[in-house]
Amino acid sequence: MKHRIIECQEQFQDFDKFVCAIGLSKLMSSTESSLRNEINDRYPVNAFKHFKVNQDKDIKLLYSIVPYGAGGSFLGVLQDVARGKLSVNEADPEKRKTNLWDGKFGLNFKETPTFDIKRINETANLESLVIKLMNREATWSGLWNKYIQFLSRFTSTHELQYHVNLLTLPFFVETECLFLLDMDLETFVWTQILSHLKHAPKGPAGSVDVASYVAGHRKSIHPILQQIERCNNEWDIFCLFKNFELKPKLTINYTDLIVKQEYDAVKQYLEATKGADTSDEMIATIQGLLKKYHNENLKIMNNWDNVKHNVLKSYQWSRTYG
Repeated sequence: MKHRIIECQEQFQDFDKFVCAIGLSKLMSSTESSLRNEINDRYPVNAFKHFKVNQDKDIKLLYSIVPYGAGGSFLGVLQDVARGKLSVNEADPEKRKTNLWDGKFGLNFKETPTFDIKRINETANLESLVIKLMNREATWSGLWNKYIQFLSRFTSTHELQYHVNLLTLPFFVETECLFLLDMDLETFVWTQILSHLKHAPKGPAGSVDVASYVAGHRKSIHPILQQIERCNNEWDIFCLFKNFELKPKLTINYTDLIVKQEYDAVKQYLEATKGADTSDEMIATIQGLLKKYHNENLKIMNNWDNVKHNVLKSYQWSRTYG
């Protein structure tokens, strides 16, 4: 049986560019033999030792990627509406405080039976570790060890939702990307800032600082540089996935789906959702809910146009992959 890394060579859009970009250039043009030597080499001790303890489990992880603030939870709400599990009234963004849907809702295209098991879908800690790794504040050994622990939770096919792609997880387990909500850099920044404004009422210091800056209460951008730098790191990871990794089964642009609520984009989204009503009437219903959702976001971001120039121009955003 092929090692998962060899399978990734065949499945990724450009495996060699991917491993070079993340600092694993030794994997370029890998063979079963060279991998076996790398994994079994005792000196020096390296991160590849984790493949020795990775169980060859008969599982598959399905996943979607929706950046922070881009409406992943609400898109899950719309799936429940289209499946008849949630009423239009319950899904009305005008009745939701700060238009925040986190916690109870999330994307589920296949209705995998384990979706609602508490904590099993949580990937936030792994996502943060991936970002630290990109900043050289973590190691592959530390990340891969966490992946092994994470995978021990699963016993069957399961569906996950990422905000930040889990780099190299496909090296350990069979995966399939079901959905990518695509966007350009300016939209990516917009959704990240939106996420901070939605969470600011709950009190996280960084989000409060961002909200204060966007409202015009602070003139200096320096207090929110940490949040901007994280956004930049996430943008790099987002572009790495788009350009080099697994090709998603479905890619829809954020502007088409959420900003413009285009018929074809909504139809594609519902057709990819198992058990969803895809009639014209349901498409119109979902379009209406998306319009309300976007309008509520615009209210939250009502002062963005007055500060976005400073955010987009005063910081050197990465264009390496995007």
